Amino acid sequence: MIRESEFGKRITTQRKKLELKQNTCAQLVGVSRQLFNNWEIGICKPKGLRMQKLATVLECDAVWLEYGEGSELEDKIETAMQMMRVVVRDLNHIHKAIRHLNHGAQ
Repeated sequence: MIRESEFGKRITTQRKKLELKQNTCAQLVGVSRQLFNNWEIGICKPKGLRMQKLATVLECDAVWLEYGEGSELEDKIETAMQMMRVVVRDLNHIHKAIRHLNHGAQ
């Protein structure tokens, strides 16, 4: 439940930053105030379109809302980007070597 609790804190922080009441947010998202409260206290999280609508109402990014800054998802994306840079560099070296070999064979 740790992730849901952190998620709930992000909702609460963003809602208060926008000076919105729980009831107002719930109405704008199209859910009951009780369900919205459950999101804030970390009992559950919205999925799919509700998550997108919540992010729109709270004027924030849905990925940030769900995972937060410095999240495991961000770490995985950064690792993937680093790996792709290495692959691109290696492909450039291979391409240069092939061009060199082709010019030498002529």
